[in-house]
Amino acid sequence: MSSAQEPHTSDTNLVADDGAGAPGGASSEGVEPDGAGLGRAGLHRIADTGAVAQLLPPYAALKLLNRLDNDRARFSLCALAVTAWSAWAYLRLRPPPGIALANGHLRGYHTWAFAHLAYSDIPWLYQEHGFFTHGLPYIRVPVEYPVITGIFTWITAWFPGVQGYFMATAVAEWLLALGVLWLLYKLVPRHYYLFALSPLLLVYLMLNWDILGIFLMLLAYKLYTDERWTASGAVFSLGVFAKLFPIFYLPFIAAKLWRDRSIQPLKKMAISFTVVSIVVNAPFMIFGFHNWQTFYSFNATRGGKGLFIAAVDAVTLMIVLTALALLFRNVLRGGSVPRAAAFSFAVFLMVNKVFSPQYMLWLLVFALVAEWPAWTAWVLAGGGIADYLNAFTFLHFTWSPVLHKVPARLGPTGRWYQAELYDLGITARYLAIAVSTIGAVVCARRGSAAPKQRSLVSPAKQRNSAHVKPPSPTPHH
Repeated sequence: MSSAQEPHTSDTNLVADDGAGAPGGASSEGVEPDGAGLGRAGLHRIADTGAVAQLLPPYAALKLLNRLDNDRARFSLCALAVTAWSAWAYLRLRPPPGIALANGHLRGYHTWAFAHLAYSDIPWLYQEHGFFTHGLPYIRVPVEYPVITGIFTWITAWFPGVQGYFMATAVAEWLLALGVLWLLYKLVPRHYYLFALSPLLLVYLMLNWDILGIFLMLLAYKLYTDERWTASGAVFSLGVFAKLFPIFYLPFIAAKLWRDRSIQPLKKMAISFTVVSIVVNAPFMIFGFHNWQTFYSFNATRGGKGLFIAAVDAVTLMIVLTALALLFRNVLRGGSVPRAAAFSFAVFLMVNKVFSPQYMLWLLVFALVAEWPAWTAWVLAGGGIADYLNAFTFLHFTWSPVLHKVPARLGPTGRWYQAELYDLGITARYLAIAVSTIGAVVCARRGSAAPKQRSLVSPAKQRNSAHVKPPSPTPHH
């Protein structure tokens, strides 16, 4: 896949902290730090900002949220939206009876799935890796995901047949998505609704198992903001070994704790992370090392081999490490942990040689916790939908049902699509990431990032907050 230039960063406080004691780097001004709602007045200002706001697909949903009088009702409506996306995704992706056979196999799955834009790793890998045999993952069955995801797939595979397995996985992922919504509600009460309204849930929630890693990452970060250091380190380990991306939080959390001279909490998190990592990986490394390392070898060779690819990998690593170093120093100087994590993850996506479409869902969550301006969520949603349509339309036009893969020589339709449209889709993806990231950087440097653009707390809560005794000094999160 294509790569792009690293967004410009500087030594200035482009990821400044947003207030003492506010979870997720949120401003403490006018916001209850633990679960305060969107606020009717704030939603009214969002929904009535003029013609630009009315161009957004969720405009009507924002209007409906605005009519609700309390936080519980608004959260319930957001949970209903997540449920609706989940049900739609399940019905859209469920293999029909003619494709899903009773013996656990799939017949003509790729041809059907690509033609209907309904591909999912969940049913395909059920057949590809023989999950229906109930062999222990990594010991009997190779899995191209880290161990926590492998264990998750093994548990859900006990439900009968590919249809039962897919339904069990879908229900579990729906519950995990509701858990993500709740954690975002606690961490970023101003912006959590953007997750519920995002159409990225329709196309990426059940594409594979990434929502498990997202949930564990947010749970670990919530535990960190609650100063439950040991539990946070342990859950961060589970998140990293469900999907690697939660690791982007860890260097900046370490920088924050070091900056605050919180050495003991840093030690507790490091020890619990290390212990849990050993516990969850050691049995599979000992009894099935070849299958256990499938995830690492598979990802190391994705995108090709050879001297040129090795050079690309080296340049990518250098850019990512440079961004991490700059942002690490920024946090040491007072920067925000979630913003540093979001910016570093965006840089990684821009330059990494391999890009899977569901990474957009990850970036959306990173951006929400970092409280990027609300418009960036819609830009990412547009880029993510375009990337999904582009990727699977290309596969539809190029897939060979005879060879069961994309052939070395494409047919006329495949050649036309690749020459005329495919690169436009790739450009839309990277443009969405670049515009969102640069926009968030500019807003942060100008001191006008999302938390300070508008108050999403009702005037009554703002008046009440003026009479609340300020919290005692605690480390920023």
